[in-house]
Amino acid sequence: MPNGHHWHLIVNHFPIFGLFFAMLLSVAAIIWPRVKEVRRIVFGVLILVAIGTIPAFLTGEPAEHEVEELKGLGVSLQMMHKHEETAELAFILIMVVGGFGVIGFIAAEKKEQYTRHILAALLLGQLIAFGFTGLASNQGGEIRRPELRKESKAAIDTLKAVEHDILNHEEDD
Repeated sequence: MPNGHHWHLIVNHFPIFGLFFAMLLSVAAIIWPRVKEVRRIVFGVLILVAIGTIPAFLTGEPAEHEVEELKGLGVSLQMMHKHEETAELAFILIMVVGGFGVIGFIAAEKKEQYTRHILAALLLGQLIAFGFTGLASNQGGEIRRPELRKESKAAIDTLKAVEHDILNHEEDD
């Protein structure tokens, strides 16, 4: 049976892929502004992304408690905190974009002349939310995967250089 950590890993990919899909649709809706169906789909997808982000956010806390117990096994509590802070901001941004998706859905039916401006603003919001979601995803990976961390890469490079020097020194003897 999956635990909180498993559930978080399962559902946390939805926001980033959902936002990416919504951005592609938003670009299409801006390019073809007369196609009402594409606009409606964009607004609907943004609403679904916001709803689908809720489980990813809610499973973060149980995952954190389970992973904290692994702190001696390559888990970075500092990275976990950075991930949590970034994920909270990404969650808020996605909820705002989803809220504007609801407004866009309603406004598109009443004031069609503003729809293109709403879509452009939403695309900008999606890009910002996508950036923070991607950052949160990367930081989440770094919690348990030390080889992804910058300081680990530097340490690995140093160890390789030392190993290379040792091997070359042994060959010289």
